[in-house]
Amino acid sequence: MIPSISISDGIPTIALPLSFIMLISSLKNVYEDSKRKESDKIENTKYVNFLNDKGEFDVITWENIRVG
Repeated sequence: MIPSISISDGIPTIALPLSFIMLISSLKNVYEDSKRKESDKIENTKYVNFLNDKGEFDVITWENIRVG
């Protein structure tokens, strides 16, 4: 039988530091997502000039523009 090679005698010593890194990464992602949502809301409520079917420009918010 091949003896195991370990400096920790099989105790999972990486679990706590890895959990800490995962927690910090998750908190960073939540913060970035909230800032992105706030930025999207500001951008979507801006007013733009929209060329309607009659060839006239209407002022509408960006969120009301539909493709096609």
